[in-house]
Amino acid sequence: MAVQTSGAIKPRVASAASIPGMLSQFHDEWDALMLETHTLRTDLHASRQELSHALYQHDAACRVIARVVKERDEARSALASARGAAAQSAPASGKRGADVMEPEDEDTKRAKGGLPAETVEAMVAKSKLLSKQRKTRVISKTLATVEEIAAFGDKPTSTPCHPTKCKGILAIVVNPEDTNVLVTAGADGSVAVFDVGKGKRSSQIAAHKKRAKALAWAGDALLTGSADASIKIWRDGTCVGTVAGTHVGEVSAISTHPIKSHAATFGADGAWGFVDIALAETVSVARDDDAAAGGGFSCGSFHPDGLILAAGGNDATVRLWDVKTQKRVAEVAGHVGAVNSLCFSENGTYFPITHSAD
Repeated sequence: MAVQTSGAIKPRVASAASIPGMLSQFHDEWDALMLETHTLRTDLHASRQELSHALYQHDAACRVIARVVKERDEARSALASARGAAAQSAPASGKRGADVMEPEDEDTKRAKGGLPAETVEAMVAKSKLLSKQRKTRVISKTLATVEEIAAFGDKPTSTPCHPTKCKGILAIVVNPEDTNVLVTAGADGSVAVFDVGKGKRSSQIAAHKKRAKALAWAGDALLTGSADASIKIWRDGTCVGTVAGTHVGEVSAISTHPIKSHAATFGADGAWGFVDIALAETVSVARDDDAAAGGGFSCGSFHPDGLILAAGGNDATVRLWDVKTQKRVAEVAGHVGAVNSLCFSENGTYFPITHSAD
């Protein structure tokens, strides 16, 4: 009778037919397994050493970057202080006021206050036009009366704009050209666009890495300021320019000039800058040492005519500047806590209306 075998199974070798042969085969396999385990452990140890070396290099690089950033910030602060001291020692600095950080340059046709001559001319022309319109303006018959305002009620609504875990909304502004568009800035660094007509959020932008604190509209452009000391310019949800180096600390407020091509930024470092929106660059920076010593600026706004600038400080003081010369012309103290917000009356004849933490 023929013996049938399977071709898939290899026949046992003759040496494995006995117990000593099987023990020898098991011994060889054990040795091979131990050798493979040793090789794996050697490779694992080498990989651990490489990873440890890479982590050490990364930590060292982070320390170097942190030191360089700190030295950069200290250098900026020292430069700002030096420019302020230079402005104070100049012959024209006999009057009390803010120190203009940008020197005069005749080649760039800058005015005495550090602003381009054409910009000053545009501001003066706009101021004359607005002042003339304001004096001849007739109060609308549809203006709400005191009784109507007193009868206003609230209609509670709940629409998520920012994560609540980041401690909410820090700034809010309505688009003057489309009052159905409302924008909020959050502690999470994002900016949310809210459609008032539809009653819901239409979009959200991851604008900054740190908390967003300041908002302002300039025509179709949206300006945002953050604790990362940067100012960004947005159009249709796209960043079209970033202004950096104007402030050392947090950008606490932004106010657009009536000519719409420039804006003022206010910082916790006690400085305010004049920004060209189209070029996305700072034209001039003015620093107030008194405000800096008191904790910097917390809010600010242009006069409706655009030639006066007011800023509220964390030291409970409101300071006013002549925009053309960037000289401080007055200061008012009356609050106990920080001045959180301010605005001029619409007719421009009343002093800034302020709100304080007290």
